[in-house]
Amino acid sequence: VVLSYGLDRRSGRLQPGAVHALPFPGVEGVTQMQVHPRDPWFMLSASNADPGLEDRLMPLDGAGHLGAPRTISYLFYGFTWDPSGKFFYGLDGEAIFQYRFDSAAGTLTAVDPPLADGSSGRVVLSLRPHPTGIWVYSVEESELGVYRFDPASGRLSQPSFVPRPLPEEP
Repeated sequence: VVLSYGLDRRSGRLQPGAVHALPFPGVEGVTQMQVHPRDPWFMLSASNADPGLEDRLMPLDGAGHLGAPRTISYLFYGFTWDPSGKFFYGLDGEAIFQYRFDSAAGTLTAVDPPLADGSSGRVVLSLRPHPTGIWVYSVEESELGVYRFDPASGRLSQPSFVPRPLPEEP
């Protein structure tokens, strides 16, 4: 299940909310979930017994309740949006996929090129945009990456990589 809570803004305490059953059977584990940075969308990536990975997008109502889910991908174990919410990046363990996100329709359209510059063959574990929207950082199996973000096209480019900060750690 996904548990949701309200927030008492005066005390900062969580208030009991809703229990949402996961929208598909056989979930082995949730790999990531995230609320869209600007619009009422919730996305969940999970490993599923069949078909494997499954990425579900659900609308959120004003009370934070999840609406009807729809599958938008069978590829990603991780993802993120840019701070504006116009672009979406999916992680499949071999590259960073780049998409334009249509918030009104809740759909993805591949950016040209569909893979971020320099990301092919890299095991990207996590991706986080800088709040200024100029850079996107990647955590990889053996390095940290920095990609330049183009807010007009959504393309990630000009990557540079820093060796793992703790060389003795695998």
